[in-house]
Amino acid sequence: MSEKTDNIINFKNLVETLQKPVRNTCFRFVNYVEDADDIAQVVFIQVYESMSNFREEAQLSTWIYIIAVNKSLDFLRRKKRKKNLVS
Repeated sequence: MSEKTDNIINFKNLVETLQKPVRNTCFRFVNYVEDADDIAQVVFIQVYESMSNFREEAQLSTWIYIIAVNKSLDFLRRKKRKKNLVS
C-alpha cells in the first residue's frame, strides 16, 4: 500500500473512533443534532487538512477536542451575528 492509502485508512479509523465524542462535544454547545453533525464534519475536515501542523505536545484526541470546541463557539458566534443582523 502507498503512504497516501495508509493515511486515508488511518484517518478513517480516527474518524470512526472519535466521531461520537466529537459530535457529543459539539452538541453540548449547540443543542441541535443536525448542527452538531455539521460542526463535527467541519472539525474532521480541519483535522485532515491540518494534520501536518499537529505538534504532538498533547494527545491527538485533546487537539481534536479543542478544534471541536472552537468550531462550536465559532458557529454560535456566527448564529448570534446573523440573528442580530436580522433583528
